[in-house]
Amino acid sequence: MKKSTVEANGSSGVASPLAVDELGRLRQELDSRMRELEGQRAELSRANAVVQDSLARYIELFDCAPVGYFDLGGDGTVQLVNLTGARFAGIERARLLGKPFHFLVNEEQQKEFGAFLEQVFATGCKASCELSLARVAGRPELAVRIEAVLAEDRQSCRAMMLDITEQKKAEKALWEKEVFNRATLDALGALVVVLDHEGTILASNSAWREFASLGAVDWQKVSEGRNYLKVCEKAASRGCLDGAHTLKGIRDVISGKLTTWSYEYPCHSPGERRWYMCNVTKLPGEGPVRVVVAHENITPLKLVQEAQRAGAERLRVAVEKANLGLWEWDLATNRIIFSAEWASQLGYESAEIGHGLDEWETRLHPEDREQALACIKSFLERPEGPYHSEFRLRHKDGSWCWIHSRGEMHRDAEGNPARMTGWHIDVTDQRELAFHALRNQRLEAIGNLAGGVAHELNNILAPTLLVTDMMRRKTQDPELLRYIAMIEESTRRGADIVRQVSMFSRGGQGLRLQVQMEALLRDFRTLILATLPREISIRFEVAPDLSPVRADATQLQQVLMNLCLNARDAMLPKGGELTITASNVEVTGAEASLHTNAKPGPHVLLEVGDTGDGIPNKIIGLIFDPFFTTKDVGKGTGLGLSSALGIVLSHQGFMTVSSEQKNGSTLRVYLPADEVKEKAEQASIGPQDPHVIESDTILVVDDEETLRDTMRIVLEGKGYRVLTAINGRDALRVYTEEQAAIRLMITDMIMPEMNGVTLIREMVGLAPGLPIVVSTGHMQQAESNELKDLGVFEVLKKPYGADDLLTAVQRRLPATRPHGQACR
Repeated sequence: MKKSTVEANGSSGVASPLAVDELGRLRQELDSRMRELEGQRAELSRANAVVQDSLARYIELFDCAPVGYFDLGGDGTVQLVNLTGARFAGIERARLLGKPFHFLVNEEQQKEFGAFLEQVFATGCKASCELSLARVAGRPELAVRIEAVLAEDRQSCRAMMLDITEQKKAEKALWEKEVFNRATLDALGALVVVLDHEGTILASNSAWREFASLGAVDWQKVSEGRNYLKVCEKAASRGCLDGAHTLKGIRDVISGKLTTWSYEYPCHSPGERRWYMCNVTKLPGEGPVRVVVAHENITPLKLVQEAQRAGAERLRVAVEKANLGLWEWDLATNRIIFSAEWASQLGYESAEIGHGLDEWETRLHPEDREQALACIKSFLERPEGPYHSEFRLRHKDGSWCWIHSRGEMHRDAEGNPARMTGWHIDVTDQRELAFHALRNQRLEAIGNLAGGVAHELNNILAPTLLVTDMMRRKTQDPELLRYIAMIEESTRRGADIVRQVSMFSRGGQGLRLQVQMEALLRDFRTLILATLPREISIRFEVAPDLSPVRADATQLQQVLMNLCLNARDAMLPKGGELTITASNVEVTGAEASLHTNAKPGPHVLLEVGDTGDGIPNKIIGLIFDPFFTTKDVGKGTGLGLSSALGIVLSHQGFMTVSSEQKNGSTLRVYLPADEVKEKAEQASIGPQDPHVIESDTILVVDDEETLRDTMRIVLEGKGYRVLTAINGRDALRVYTEEQAAIRLMITDMIMPEMNGVTLIREMVGLAPGLPIVVSTGHMQQAESNELKDLGVFEVLKKPYGADDLLTAVQRRLPATRPHGQACR
């Protein structure tokens, strides 16, 4: 341009006008261009400002987005992260960059995330997963969903993280609610389904599924997703009325015609009677129609109702048969309604009993009146709990019945006492049973005491009798013999009383054999005819084919003798008639229950009746008590009936008494019959001719020193050699030392350390052929049976005299029996 300008102006170098114009024009163009550039620059500046503003907004939007944004490298390191992502991670952004992303994940899911990232890089496809981020300080554990896609360079991936913690909580709550609802349904015993508005089964409980799976119905037809109404329609089409009723009831509830509907129907199977109650209920609230159908098994309730109806009928019959007297008392009118059974208890017809309180009050026993009235008054003042009382009411025949009364109070709407209802029951028999039980307890206590006394007295009296026999043999002085006789008579009288006491206390147990009652009564007839005075006539009535009993014949004769002597005393001095009868009877369970140890079954009944003045009512319950007597002092011991009772009880029998004033008394003895056929048993071996072998050695075992020494003196006086022992253990020691010489053992039964039965058992093992004599005041049945099994039959009953002792020894040691022969 400069060159051109020079050329135009010539060689002189002076600008021409044309050049000046061109230059101006160029200047203008340049200014224009400069202005344009300035505008472009201003526009560019403005655009740059817009871009910077947009970039700032983008960065702000990127950082503040509700989702976390991460750029992850192929090894999972964080290359880019927004603030939301850093907040989710709980780590500052600057510290997060370059760190492995998997450390942000809950430890249990890190492997799962690693596999997820490998899948994204391997497939290049968009993928998502749900994870829990590890807990960090200041932030609770988060549940997130991660969606990742591979970047264009395929060297990194872009991942978005969404916080789904609340969603997970909501899902968990929904799941728990679903589980709860399911558990609630399954916990119901009824068969339950939930239907929609068309009758489709939306849900069912375990009871429904279990019942259907048992084959009661086709399970596929009533499972979830199937239409229950179609099942009911099909049943109705077959003529099933229960199906038709159920179909209509469900439809009425679905349509809104009814809110609930119930129907009871039987559903019996071949092996079981069943009833169900169908309850249909529409669920409340807005939304789709939902109906709950529940089939509840009411079989137990129906069976209970049937049982109640049957029980009510049985109760009615029982009240009628048991003579249970019912009553109802209206407190406002003081009117009492008594049932027919109430009147019957007292021997009246219903028409004979009015409806006033005086019907009860006037029949009260005078001794019970005050207590009974006080009891009812106390209950009326404080009517809490049941009312109960016992008293006696007068029967129509004049006798007295023990009544147990029980009742309860009924109140009106305001809670005030309005009426009482209750019942009366005749407990006379129970009272009698209780009386017998108390008496037996009293007798048992007295018997235990008397048994101990008898045992000690036997040991005291036994030496006295032995000594009197020895003294009689050593003197001829008449006066001294008279004194000896007096001592002996008193001792024997005391021994007789002790024997009766022993019989009372332990029943006088002895060897029990089968006794033919006809033969026993025949022998007793001869004995009693010679015993009773002429003023008393005797009549025997013995039934044919009388059953035998298992007993001690001597003791049974003692029972009969005691009863007859008691009857004799009741008829003297004017005399009368004594009746002895024997018959076979059957004791019922009700009769046996009134007596201790009695059992139902066949019995032999012995009755001893007299025509005396009878037993007064006030003492009839005392006649079996030991030492009770109405005789003058010195004329009776009061042991006759009590010892007889003791013997009868020991034979598993029982006794009763009946008496009327001025019309005599009858005592009855019931003995269990023994139907076992057997041969007669030999209880003991008869006496042999006395023969003493002076070299014979006898072992005497007794814990009483006086009796032991007395026996030794008596036996040594007859030439025997006597060894003594104080108990069973001592006897075994003595026998071990002298076994070659000992020919006989005499032993007591009750001793310390080792008793007589145990000693005999040991001696049978040591010396099978050694003769044994038992010396005892009393013996239990079990001991008697064991002695019999051991072959011991010789028993000396304390107290006994010297002759009894020597005779027993001589029977066991006859001269012709060689040592070693088994005979005890």
